[in-house]
Amino acid sequence: MAASNIATQADMMEKTGWSKAKMSQLYNAKQDFNSEVLTEAALALNARPYELLMPPEDAMAIRQLRQTALHIAADTHSTFIHGPDEARRVG
Repeated sequence: MAASNIATQADMMEKTGWSKAKMSQLYNAKQDFNSEVLTEAALALNARPYELLMPPEDAMAIRQLRQTALHIAADTHSTFIHGPDEARRVG
């Protein structure tokens, strides 16, 4: 997923179509979020909705793990040797 270019509340409002009042209420925790808000925010931030519900470092670790797994799965020309404590690529 590409990085988001959202740096301000105004950027978020532009990407989501939220009004200034809604943005302010969400930012100041005066409005509860729901699945619609979560989905809109995730789309604007180029994230998956569940990533917004966890610490950023956990979300980034899961993204890295996913990318590594996809890279390994796509690499059909390599053989892997699995030891008890490691997996390394050969060939």
